[in-house]
Amino acid sequence: MAGPDVRATGNDGPTLLRAEALNGLGGLVWDQGDYATARGCYEESLAIYRQLGNDEGVIRVQPNLAGVFMDQEEYAAARPLYEQSLVMARQLGYWRETATALNNLGLIAKNQGDYAAAHAFHEESLALKRELKDQRGIATSLNNLGELARLQGDDEAAQALFRENLALKQEISDKRGIAIGLTGLVSVAVAQGQLIPAARLLGFMDSLLLTLGVSLAPVNDEIRAQDTATIRAQLDEMTFATAWAEGQAMTLEQAVAYGLGKAL
Repeated sequence: MAGPDVRATGNDGPTLLRAEALNGLGGLVWDQGDYATARGCYEESLAIYRQLGNDEGVIRVQPNLAGVFMDQEEYAAARPLYEQSLVMARQLGYWRETATALNNLGLIAKNQGDYAAAHAFHEESLALKRELKDQRGIATSLNNLGELARLQGDDEAAQALFRENLALKQEISDKRGIAIGLTGLVSVAVAQGQLIPAARLLGFMDSLLLTLGVSLAPVNDEIRAQDTATIRAQLDEMTFATAWAEGQAMTLEQAVAYGLGKAL
């Protein structure tokens, strides 16, 4: 049964409860892929918080609206929202929100091809996360910096960053995060012509994701599919299948050690 439409509450004027409900509803429909409704909810919620002068509400909802634009690759719409969030977060001393805004601005800059700006945003975000001892956030920034290095052809730097990310993901027991970290290491291995090790890691990732019942983010899944196609085009079927099966037989600890370049 559908719930009440909190966006149509008559002429009672903006209320904090209404803004909170709209923000919550936006999250629900966003998860369902209904971007148009999510955008409407977030925009109205944001307008109410602004009218009420509620900065905490604004700084919570504004990144959500930007995230909807990001998912639709509308970077020109997302960027000013993150920039406004960054200014507000700095002014209010909300350092986690500051780090998040910097991270997202880095992603936008990368997608727009401005790698220098992206690197600066991610480095500042990483520094803040280290101060905050935000382990998950640190790992995310390391992965983002690794991807930047990979895109710029610096395989050595990319590998080091991806390995630091992988070790941290293991430390905090983030199994899905381990799969994401291995995605970057597979891409580096493919670029270096290390096709059999890459196929082994892909085999392990397939097994891990199936066991967890989760999937990668679309961008990571696309990279994994491209790397798989590249490997299969260059290895004969028997060699690929053997390496894949060897990866699927690995334990989590073995796969992480293999990704970190340690002898099994």
